[in-house]
Amino acid sequence: MKFLSILKYTMIGNLRDFKSILSYILFPIILIMILGSALSAAFAPTNIGDIQVVVTNEDDGETGDKIIEFLEDDEFVDFLHLTKNDNLEDAKSEVNEGNQDVLVYINKDYSQKLEDSEKNSVEIMSINESDYKVTIVNQILESYISGLNTVFTSLEYDPTNPSYEMVDLVDEQPITVEGNLPQAIDFYVVTILVMVLMYGTAVSAKEFENNLKGEMGRRIRTAPLRSSTVLLSKLAASVVIVFIQGTIVAAISKYAFGANLGDDPMFVLSIILLGAILGCGLGILVCLLVDDPEKVGGVLTILVPVMTFLSGGFIGGSFMGIEKVMPNYYLQNALFNNIYGSGSVNMSLAYIFIYILIILILALIIGRRRTAW
Repeated sequence: MKFLSILKYTMIGNLRDFKSILSYILFPIILIMILGSALSAAFAPTNIGDIQVVVTNEDDGETGDKIIEFLEDDEFVDFLHLTKNDNLEDAKSEVNEGNQDVLVYINKDYSQKLEDSEKNSVEIMSINESDYKVTIVNQILESYISGLNTVFTSLEYDPTNPSYEMVDLVDEQPITVEGNLPQAIDFYVVTILVMVLMYGTAVSAKEFENNLKGEMGRRIRTAPLRSSTVLLSKLAASVVIVFIQGTIVAAISKYAFGANLGDDPMFVLSIILLGAILGCGLGILVCLLVDDPEKVGGVLTILVPVMTFLSGGFIGGSFMGIEKVMPNYYLQNALFNNIYGSGSVNMSLAYIFIYILIILILALIIGRRRTAW
């Protein structure tokens, strides 16, 4: 009963702050509209385009010419455009100036070293080594050189001519871009919705400071109440507010903007609830750790956007695995996997529950030790 009484009166107090509640709804809605519209072209499917390749062949033997013949094969002519340049420095300049995508360099002793079974390689150069065009050229060359190595190895064990069969390396499979593909609005509805839930840190921190510090805090400490009861009731009140905010943002996004949130509204609501618990719990934990009302707001103002950015919430992509440390990452993944069926929902849910458990345990332990209690 004490828990419900504290929850009730805290909720009444929270609902009086209508401006704050409204701001946490309008801000993400406007952000979704801006990002979903401005970056829509980035989510449109495109073909790989032409790959401009310049080749410098200094090989004294025949292997270099054979490699060039292979790259000029009809299988690759639709997307691989070859230019020969005997001057290596000129070829490098073409790549550096952006006139060519990839430089393939075959050194002077390539054929001889291959025959002598010495270590050797065809070099691939580009100003952007992570470009998918470099990967495509590299895979094509590896397939040929792997076959070449197999032939020479076979000759070492059996001097007679080895038998081999030429096969097509490119298997054309028509695909369609229609179907359940995320558009910009779909992507940002999920990531910004999660950011709203993480802003529950500010809601719960404000509630903690307003009601558990100062005069109100002294009254609560002198009352016959367990610290865990007070903390959990305040947390529950904050969770309700954040859950309502998240639900409204999701509903407006789906029914007003036509965003894709899947066909399971109960799952979406469950993720909103879990995200609200996680965000509000994290807010109270930060408040307990910082223990300075003037600094808490600044910490959370930086923390939430940084977490959203590092989890790929603004531009997508990976940050050397750092995104997997962010709770946003698992909330986003749970929604994306449920909507598009692209991975395990259960794994993401497991991490979410682990985060919630760790945060609540730490908050209870630290809360009992603070003099504010």
